Amino acid sequence: TVKYKDSDEKDQEVTVSKEDGENGKWKAPEGSKVTVDPVTGVVTIKDSDIKNKTDVSATVTDMGGIADDDKEAKTSGPKSKTIRIYPKKPVITVNDDGSVTITPIEKDKDRVAEKMDITYTPAGSDTTKTVTAKRDDDGKWSVPGEPDFKVSADGKSITITNDKIKSKTDITAKTNDGDADPEKVLKSDPETKQVPDKTAPQPSTVEVNTTDGTAHITPP
Repeated sequence: TVKYKDSDEKDQEVTVSKEDGENGKWKAPEGSKVTVDPVTGVVTIKDSDIKNKTDVSATVTDMGGIADDDKEAKTSGPKSKTIRIYPKKPVITVNDDGSVTITPIEKDKDRVAEKMDITYTPAGSDTTKTVTAKRDDDGKWSVPGEPDFKVSADGKSITITNDKIKSKTDITAKTNDGDADPEKVLKSDPETKQVPDKTAPQPSTVEVNTTDGTAHITPP
């Protein structure tokens, strides 16, 4: 018997059973959100069907055998673990003009990132700075009080222009689920890219004609 809280925060209890006999197969109730391996009995619940940061527990019941001293059902103690589904790390893109765009990964329901920390070195400084972007209930991001960062029209990505960030330094971003308790907050892995050298010329554009094999090189 498996107990868990679904993505709508409703308590669920599902009992999978094994057919009688040495080669009996495991089955889950019709219409349940869990799947069970018919041979091993391993039960699986998809991440989209279970509430993050809640407990899932399981007990096993032996219905008893045919012997006189083994006819009563016996149930094990519960085994429980807390579900922890971490946000995915954002995508950082260094654009052709030297600007940097950070795009958090979209996820369903309570697994979506609520905050994103961006660490970079401002132009003219040798000290790194960390700013925090926030996501609103409509899924749009903002960077309050930080004019160096511009949010896209759809609110899905954040860009800092090349003149606002120091050349040849790293920019790092990582998302989290916004939990107010520092000990419970779930953070993504960090993503890091290096800002290009502003003094170096931009590379040429090379195009090859696949019909006649000629190459066209266009300077920046």
